[in-house]
Amino acid sequence: MSTEPKRLRGEVQPAWKTTLLAAAVAALAACPPALFSVPPEAAASDVVPTADFAAEIDFFRVESDIVTSVSRHPESLWTSPAAVYTITGDEIRKAGAQSLVDALRMVPGLDVAAVDRNFYAVSARGLNNTFADKMLVLLDGRPIYTQLFGGTLWHQWRTFLPDIERIEVIRGPGGTLWGSNAVNGVINIITKSSEDTRGLLLRVAGGSNYHGAAELRWGGRSGYFNHRLWARFDTDEGYGGRGGDKVADDNQEVRAGYRLDWDLGDGLVVRASTEFSDGRIGNEAREVGSGRILFPGPKHETQLVTGVVRLEKDFAGGSSAHLQVAGDYIARETPFLGVTPGKGSFRSYRRTWEVELQHSLRLWRRHRLTWGGQLRHTNIDVGTGIVSIPVDASNDVLNVYGLFAEDEIELPRSTKLTLGTKVENNTFTGTNLQPSARLVHAFGEETVVWGAVSRAINTPSFGDRHVEIVFPPDTTSTPGMTIIPVFLADGSAGDTELLAYELGLRRRLGTGLSLDLAAFYNDYDGIVTFSGKTTRTVLLDPTTLRAETFLDNFTDAYAYGVEASLDFVGDERLRGELNGTWQHLRMRGIHNPSSPEWKANLRVEIEPLRSLLLVPTVHFVDHMNLPSIFGPSVPGQSIDSYFRFDLALHWTPAAGWPTVSIIGQNLNQRSHVEFSEPLVRGQAPVTRAWFVRLEYEQ
Repeated sequence: MSTEPKRLRGEVQPAWKTTLLAAAVAALAACPPALFSVPPEAAASDVVPTADFAAEIDFFRVESDIVTSVSRHPESLWTSPAAVYTITGDEIRKAGAQSLVDALRMVPGLDVAAVDRNFYAVSARGLNNTFADKMLVLLDGRPIYTQLFGGTLWHQWRTFLPDIERIEVIRGPGGTLWGSNAVNGVINIITKSSEDTRGLLLRVAGGSNYHGAAELRWGGRSGYFNHRLWARFDTDEGYGGRGGDKVADDNQEVRAGYRLDWDLGDGLVVRASTEFSDGRIGNEAREVGSGRILFPGPKHETQLVTGVVRLEKDFAGGSSAHLQVAGDYIARETPFLGVTPGKGSFRSYRRTWEVELQHSLRLWRRHRLTWGGQLRHTNIDVGTGIVSIPVDASNDVLNVYGLFAEDEIELPRSTKLTLGTKVENNTFTGTNLQPSARLVHAFGEETVVWGAVSRAINTPSFGDRHVEIVFPPDTTSTPGMTIIPVFLADGSAGDTELLAYELGLRRRLGTGLSLDLAAFYNDYDGIVTFSGKTTRTVLLDPTTLRAETFLDNFTDAYAYGVEASLDFVGDERLRGELNGTWQHLRMRGIHNPSSPEWKANLRVEIEPLRSLLLVPTVHFVDHMNLPSIFGPSVPGQSIDSYFRFDLALHWTPAAGWPTVSIIGQNLNQRSHVEFSEPLVRGQAPVTRAWFVRLEYEQ
C-alpha cells in the first residue's frame, strides 16, 4: 500500500474560511437586541409587515414571479435573498422544448450539456458531470436524486411537460431547507393542480431524428375533487454518430400518470399522484482515447413506479402545514456492464420511502418561522459486472433523517434577515449541520440587494462508498506482465463541504426593463475523486498484476463568478431576455474542469400576427476541459466552444383550432459536441434537427 496521504490538497487552504464563517456568525450574534426589534414610534412607518414585505414593488407580483423553493412558502421572486430563476410552463411550450433539459438551457449560471440523446450533464456554478451529485432536483418538492451513483438520471424522469406550472432554479446552496446534496443549486419542478388541467389535451409530433411522440391528457371534476389522467408514448432515433460510427442513443418509452386534488373545505386539501414508465434506451461503451465502440449490446431497460400522498392545511393568521408520504421503485438493466461484454447485465433496483412534515407560522408580527423534518429510507439491490457495487445486507440501506428551522425576521426600513439551519443524520457519515444567514433590503420600488453565507454538504452515494470498476487487461505497457487496472472505493468516502458567499442585485432600469445580478464565491473541501495514482498493487500470479486506484475525498476546489440577466417587455407582442455567465473554477491545477468559463443566452418572443408567434433562441457556450479520472498526467478531453440557434414557430388559425408548431434545433450547424462521459472518449454529437407538433386543447 502506498504511503501517499489520503488528502491531495489543491491551492486552497481551509483555515481562513472557518475564521470568516465564524466571524460572520459572531457578528450576527453580537448585534444588539434593538436591531431585531422596532421602537414603538417607528412601528407604523418603518416596518413593513411580513405579509406585505414586497408591497412597494407590487408591479412585479404576478404569478410567474412568485417562488416557493427559496423559503418553502410563497414569496416574491423580486425580494428573494437568493439567485433564483423561474421558467413557466407557457415559456416551455413557446420555446418548443421536448424535454426538461431543453427547457433548462436558458437559465443563467446553469451548465446544461448533452452527452447523447439520453444522458445529460446539468449543474449550477461548475463541477458538472453526468452524475452531478451537487445539484438537487425536486419534483413538487420531493427529491428525485439517485443515491446509487449520485445526481439525477434525466431520462428516467421524463416529466409530462404540459403539466408543468413552472420550474424554479436556485443557483447556490439550499441545504438549510432541502438537506444534503443541495450544494451548487436546487431545481424544483412544480406541476399544475388538476383543477387547472380540466378538459382534453392531445399532442402529436414527428420529425428528423425524432420518429414521433403522442401525448394525451384528460382532466375533469367529480364531486369535491379534480383529477387528471395522462399518457405519453415516445420513440426517438437519437443524435446518431460521426465518422461512420453509429452511436446507439435511441430510446422508446411509455409513460402514464394520474393525479387527484380533493378540497375537503376549511383549508384542508388532499393531493395524490402516481406515475409509471417502461423504457428502452441505447448507449454504448467506448474505449478511452480512440472512441472505438467496445461492445454495443442490447438496449438498457428502465422501469419506474412512483406514488405520493400529500395532506395540506391552511390555518387562520397565515399559517400552513403539510404532511407528505412518497415512494419510488426504479429498476435498471444495463447490458454492456455485464459480467461478459455483450452478455449478461448489470442490474440495479432501488426502493425509496420518504415522510415529510412541515409547519410555517407567523410569530410576534415580525417573524415567520418555517420548521419541519424528513425521514428517507433507501434500499438497493445490484448485480455485478465491469462496474459493480458489492453491497450486502450490512450496507445496502441508506437512512437519512433530519430537522430544519428557519426564521425570517422583519427589520426596519424594508430589510429582512433570515437565519436557519438543518441538522441531518445519514447512515454513511453520521450527523452534519447546514446553517445559513441571508439578508435582503429594498431601496424603494427600483432596487433590491441581498447577501448570503451558507454551509452545504454533499453526502457520498452508494457508488462513492462501494464501487468497483475493472478495466480490460493491459498487456502492452509492461513487457511480460499483464496489468489489470481497477478503480474502486474502500467504504471510507466522507462528506464534501461547501462554504458559499453570495451577493445579489435586482434593479428596475425603466419601463419593462429589469436587471438581475448575482456574484458568488464557493470553497469546496473534500471532493470525492479518484486519486489519479495507483495506491495499491496486488500480484495475482508471476505475470499478472492488479493495479488499484481508490476513490475518496482527495480534492479541494474553489470557484467564483458573476451571473447577469436582462429582461425586456415591450408591448404584448414583444419580449426578450439576454443573460450571461462568467465563472472561474480551479481544481487539482485544472482551470474550469467540466464547465465553460463564459456562457450567454438570448431569447425573443415576437408576435407579428395574433395567430403567429416566433421564438428565436441563441446559446453560446465557451470551450471547456473534461479532466481524466486517471489523474493530471493523462490528458482529458477538450470540448470546443459552440453557438446554437433554435427557432420555434407557432400558428393558431383561430380560437378553438389546433396549434401547429414547427421547431428547429441547432439550425446553424450540422453538429457539435457538448460533453463526454469520464469513462468514455466519444459520445454522440448534438445534430441539427427539426420537427412538427400539432396540439389541440378544449
